[in-house]
Amino acid sequence: MKSKSTINMLKKIWDTSPKDINGEVPIPSASQDTSFYNIFLEKNSSFPANYSTQQATLLMVVGGEAKIEVDGKILKMKAGTLLTLKRKIKYRILKLETTCYLVKIKFHISFKWIKFIHDLHLRSTREQKLAEIYSKRMLDKGYFYFLNSAKSLPSKLCVQLLHEYWESNLFTWNVGVYFTQLILVSSLERLRADNTELPVLNKENLIDYIDENYANINLTVAARHFGFSSSYFSRQVKKIMGTTFIRLVEKRRIEEAKRLRITKKYTINEIMQEVGYASKSFFYKKLKEEIDNIN
Repeated sequence: MKSKSTINMLKKIWDTSPKDINGEVPIPSASQDTSFYNIFLEKNSSFPANYSTQQATLLMVVGGEAKIEVDGKILKMKAGTLLTLKRKIKYRILKLETTCYLVKIKFHISFKWIKFIHDLHLRSTREQKLAEIYSKRMLDKGYFYFLNSAKSLPSKLCVQLLHEYWESNLFTWNVGVYFTQLILVSSLERLRADNTELPVLNKENLIDYIDENYANINLTVAARHFGFSSSYFSRQVKKIMGTTFIRLVEKRRIEEAKRLRITKKYTINEIMQEVGYASKSFFYKKLKEEIDNIN
């Protein structure tokens, strides 16, 4: 299992490092090209331990839990969580569990997180918005905290990066850039609502959105509202609701049509227009399908 071999790898580095080191231990690389970044393992026995980044840095936890203070905020870092730091940012390690390995990836002095993410070719609206939010936070605060899980894609990529760095003599600048791009983009995709200004896609928000817009929405419009591609949005809706987005909209339209019909204040044409149907035959077809589904 990869996670177990990673812990064994880090334990070996810890055990074979000089006993008198109280700080950062460099992780050796099988490659001679470590110009894009160097990787270190925190080896401290006394806390708090104070640091100031000399270059852009990525902190990651393998196993256990660490408590780190940045800008007066205490962050609980568990396996999978990532912390990106700008240059000249002060942070304090308050606690490291005995089972915790804190890995520090220090980038080339020319590397800047904001420029790096702006140079990425982000296609989806969601990724672009998340990149803007990330850049703003990094500019204002100097750090960004990703609450990834140990089994998430970004975490698996970080673990693979560690092994490539330690074991492969083919590790180069371009390989480092490639891994960093994948880790950053996949981490952005996993951001929660409290980290973004985008509406989170859950059952409650989806139902509210359909209730407010059923008469004039389609799959593309709804996907754009939540910041996803149409195909990804469609799959997520099916996963959350157990049915398709189109089916949910049609059901809501028919419910409203029946409600309006009961009032006896509207003609069929007026009801059709009100709920978003242009064809009477299509409207009757959907109405019949809804009745059949009930029966």
